[in-house]
Amino acid sequence: MKGYDGGVRTSLLSIIVCPDCRQSIKLVQGDPSSVDKNEVVNGMLECLGCGRSFVIRRRIPQLLPKHLAAAQQQEMEARDEQVEEYDSNIPLMLFGLVEMPFTFNQLDLNSSQSLLEAGCGTGRMSEKLAKQVKSLVSVDFSLKSLMENEIKLEASGLKNFHLIQADLCNLPLKDGLFDRALSCQVLEHIPTDELRKKALSEISRTVKPGSTVVISAYQYSRFTKDKEGEHDGGIPYFRFTEEELTELLAASFTLNSVSGLLVYLYVAQCIRPEVPVSDTAAQVSPPPRY
Repeated sequence: MKGYDGGVRTSLLSIIVCPDCRQSIKLVQGDPSSVDKNEVVNGMLECLGCGRSFVIRRRIPQLLPKHLAAAQQQEMEARDEQVEEYDSNIPLMLFGLVEMPFTFNQLDLNSSQSLLEAGCGTGRMSEKLAKQVKSLVSVDFSLKSLMENEIKLEASGLKNFHLIQADLCNLPLKDGLFDRALSCQVLEHIPTDELRKKALSEISRTVKPGSTVVISAYQYSRFTKDKEGEHDGGIPYFRFTEEELTELLAASFTLNSVSGLLVYLYVAQCIRPEVPVSDTAAQVSPPPRY
């Protein structure tokens, strides 16, 4: 597999795998769109390995693993319930005016690239990202958030995207697909250190060696109240010190830089190494900070 170059919506079938056994998936039932015969709006997928079936609904394959941690299930339900509230979050919208240009600059995007957006929510960034790359795959485990994102992307007239309901800790994607990956304000909500490590390992696995990956996460400092806790609805959060975030990321990536300029977020620019980090004996040294 040389990587994912985008194309019509049915091209998604060439890059997805079963989240449980990692075997290929085939389309067994579909109702093609009346507008574009290469789109499957609603249908069924089946794993060629374990035989498990998956639903496609409004072009969104539902590819969650059989088992999620209780805290993940609780957050997924809370995200579904808070879709409308999230989209009316004025402070977050205003913060995005600074956050997005800064973050996108770290990615160095261009129109020849394929991009993984790991944790897209209702599409706060998706449309802007899709306009800058050749192809975008956006994943999230909240189906209602993805449906809202799909409405926005369709309204924009864009066709170079796929949306997938997925767990970042068990990405239903083949290895080495993407030129870039981005995960903004997601890592801090993954409930345990073990699961956070697994999510980062999965993101690293799905990008090409040498690819740039940008990760942002809550920053812990003397100005923040709690190190960890829950937002409304039972959404867990964990605020990282720079040392904690650096150590966590270094298990899957080579770090170029970590910035604390966005005040309550760290933004880390990482590279997927040519040789997996776990295969090297090199000691971890802090990346440059600015």
